[in-house]
Amino acid sequence: MNIERRFSTRSDTARDAANSRVIVGHAARFNVITDIGGQFLECVKPGAFQRSIREGVDTALLVNHDPSLIGGRVSNGSLRLEEDSLGLRFRCDVIRTRAGDDLIECLRTGTLNRCSFGFTVPEGGDRWSYAMDSQGNRRHLRELTDVTLMDCSIVTFPQYAGTDAAIQEGESLAAVAARGGTPLELRSAIARTLESSRLSPRERELYSAALLLETE
Repeated sequence: MNIERRFSTRSDTARDAANSRVIVGHAARFNVITDIGGQFLECVKPGAFQRSIREGVDTALLVNHDPSLIGGRVSNGSLRLEEDSLGLRFRCDVIRTRAGDDLIECLRTGTLNRCSFGFTVPEGGDRWSYAMDSQGNRRHLRELTDVTLMDCSIVTFPQYAGTDAAIQEGESLAAVAARGGTPLELRSAIARTLESSRLSPRERELYSAALLLETE
């Protein structure tokens, strides 16, 4: 079985995270073109993960694709996956092991905050064409349209830009909003926006602060 993994040797910025054992993020982003080791360009198309999700493939949440550093998995319900408008979104209740504790601490301190994914490609699960790279060179482009998802990983060096991972606050944001003085419909809308994980770190901080002010 040829398992492909997507992470590179590039570093990225870090960010502090909230205090919880629930982590959320995007392990892949749709329609983001990346260079695979100088060999070819690649991007993930919407729908590429739908079959794996629908069939309940036992995807694991790992650290740097290491199967000995597991945080959760689909088969026991600790890892939940879905496609949203951005890409492959995950939510994981990290297990209480040393590896899980280390992962939480790395996310909490901002040491890790990006993702990757490991996969195999069934027959007909990709298509090839050509595209221009950032230097104006004509390159082979591989579009992933159907993959078997083996793992989502929190990684040190992601291959794809735009992935994210963060600790979700232990208390439901909807519950926080429900305690405030702002009209319920507006509080609920803000809470749903926060829970979608589609905000930048700064936007998330500002929205969270707005909700918390309402509770004081």
